[in-house]
Amino acid sequence: MWTKTAIPEHSGFTLVEMAIVLLIITLALGGLLTPMARQSERKHIEDTQRQLNDIRSALLGYAISHKHLPCPDSDALPDGLENRSGANCVSYFGALPWQDLGIGQTDAWNRHFSYAVSPAFASSSPAFSLTDNGTLTVKSTSGSGGVTYLPNAVAVVISHGINGLGAPGTATTPVSADELDNSNGGGTYVSREITTAYDISQGNTQSEFDDLVIWLPTSLLFNQMVTAGQLTSP
Repeated sequence: MWTKTAIPEHSGFTLVEMAIVLLIITLALGGLLTPMARQSERKHIEDTQRQLNDIRSALLGYAISHKHLPCPDSDALPDGLENRSGANCVSYFGALPWQDLGIGQTDAWNRHFSYAVSPAFASSSPAFSLTDNGTLTVKSTSGSGGVTYLPNAVAVVISHGINGLGAPGTATTPVSADELDNSNGGGTYVSREITTAYDISQGNTQSEFDDLVIWLPTSLLFNQMVTAGQLTSP
């Protein structure tokens, strides 16, 4: 008498099922990693903004101690020391001279800060006075449009942000006009809302902007110098 033999069923996954599982895992990880990356970027931005506030304080302290602001570090490979020729600067735009200021040398993305200073305020002789004005303009956009935040800033400090384009020592050039203004050593600098490549529709990097910028107005500098007894009315 013939008996019917049961055929064992396979308990493992088929290739199709494995592919579906891997796809689900990939999508889940992607959904988790994107918010984590954004959180990391936000922390870097917040940390760098705190650094910039500390840099402003360091510049004020330097001015009180020396009766002038430091010159930029204009070396191709920044060493953190100002480049001065006699009483004047070799260049009025370059890397922030972190060693002279006694602060950290890089932002949260490990890149050097850019620094621009008005000539009269970096001169060691003669020292600046209450009649001097800054020569740097801070705006909301490059070109002739936009809002002018300050037409006569004494100094400007820039972190070149997530993409790092234009940062000292990187030999990179920004694509967007606003970031270009913050890296070419001209008299105009841009500060506006961050719009990274992740947020730009159709990959339009011409609109990309992730720089963080602070500036030093004459009113703040004069107030601190007068309070410290280092500057008096003419």
